[in-house]
Amino acid sequence: MEKSMNEVDLKKMEQQTYRESMQDGLTEIFLGILLVGMGVLFAVKSFSPAIFACFVIFFFPRIVERLKRRYTYPRIGYAKLHVDPPKKIVSGIFSYMIIVAVVLVVALFIIFGDVSADLWYKWLPTFMGAMLMGAFTYVAGKSGDSRNYGIGVFGLATGVVFSVYGFESMWTGLELYLLFMGSCFVGLGIVRFVYFLRKYPVLEEVTDE
Repeated sequence: MEKSMNEVDLKKMEQQTYRESMQDGLTEIFLGILLVGMGVLFAVKSFSPAIFACFVIFFFPRIVERLKRRYTYPRIGYAKLHVDPPKKIVSGIFSYMIIVAVVLVVALFIIFGDVSADLWYKWLPTFMGAMLMGAFTYVAGKSGDSRNYGIGVFGLATGVVFSVYGFESMWTGLELYLLFMGSCFVGLGIVRFVYFLRKYPVLEEVTDE
């Protein structure tokens, strides 16, 4: 019983530490940049959004870490967080993506009786929304912050709206969805970042002269 309670307390401590490390808004800003960039590239069709996404995801941790060292750690301190193995994360994302794709295809077939390429493109915003919901569900579990569930539901619901709306081009819904959600995340991240800087000013060290 005591061991079980200690495990619960340890999990709560890990969630609190993770939650505090995420309150600077930097993750939301870079997620927004990723989505906006993909939306722009889909719109201009001059560069592969997939290559851009891989580029951002590869450099994202390094840039965020440098910014955290400059703005976050001097204000709230540093604690080494438990990080899931990269292979586990990649396999989890891939498995979830396959499940979402299969569920969406089955749902479209049941509703429309067919799954054409045009229909799939039209419902890509819903697919992206489901991916965002999965990501924020994961973050909610890591941080214990239930507000992330709300963000995930908002992303999914918005994806459904952009899929249902009758745009002239089959790609327009996805482009606008990425631009809209990306702008929302950038805005949310900036607000959280500014609030974080004001809430946790850097205290000057007092030295004995």
